[in-house]
Amino acid sequence: MSEVQEVQVLSIKPIIETETGDILHAVSFGNYIKIKDIRTFPVLEELKEIGNEVPVQWLFLITKQMPVPYLVGSWWKLTVMELGAFQLELIKD
Repeated sequence: MSEVQEVQVLSIKPIIETETGDILHAVSFGNYIKIKDIRTFPVLEELKEIGNEVPVQWLFLITKQMPVPYLVGSWWKLTVMELGAFQLELIKD
């Protein structure tokens, strides 16, 4: 059995591989949730000043591929299979 979730590219950040000095990119996939839907009071108090939504990360990957095959804000179908393998399929840019 697999689990399917629609996720958005939340961020892409350049990072350096310490061993080789190569430039890599850290890509974060997830969704935004409205702060009003967060039930934990201490967390809610800390988040009041940053806006109406906060990102919730589902998948974080590092890629060496250039150009980076993802765009911030694009939507992907994330399928996670039973043994942990996953697949990303572009839904919309």
